[in-house]
Amino acid sequence: MTEGVVLDVPGGYLLNREHVAAQAIDALVTIRARFLSRLHTEVASWPYQADLVGIFGSFARRDGDSRSDIDIVIVGEERCPDGVQDELARAVVTWTGNRAQIVAITPSELRAMRSVDEPILAEWRRDLEVVYGNTAVFEAAPA
Repeated sequence: MTEGVVLDVPGGYLLNREHVAAQAIDALVTIRARFLSRLHTEVASWPYQADLVGIFGSFARRDGDSRSDIDIVIVGEERCPDGVQDELARAVVTWTGNRAQIVAITPSELRAMRSVDEPILAEWRRDLEVVYGNTAVFEAAPA
């Protein structure tokens, strides 16, 4: 607190918005939301139509670090083309410094995964954060 970045106020602390570092602190605090917004904008611009794009794993749980992959699942009626996945993987590294681990599947592949109770499905049910589309894709694919 000797740097003056935070103010000691009744009930806790408050960012000193007059401090020269306040804008940089705001940028760091919103870094996750800005990444998700970029990801959404990227997916919305694709010629490929995804039904759902979401993140899962440590980034979704907010317990990853600079060495963690950013896990992304893409579900679409047709499998997402490799070129689109490769471009997304490059963008994620450029935006964050983290590698992207991308899983691209179709609803029929999702049904097959459910029929054998693939372990990753439990992780998706627990952690999935939808960036584009909605979870109805998962609900619409019964085993």
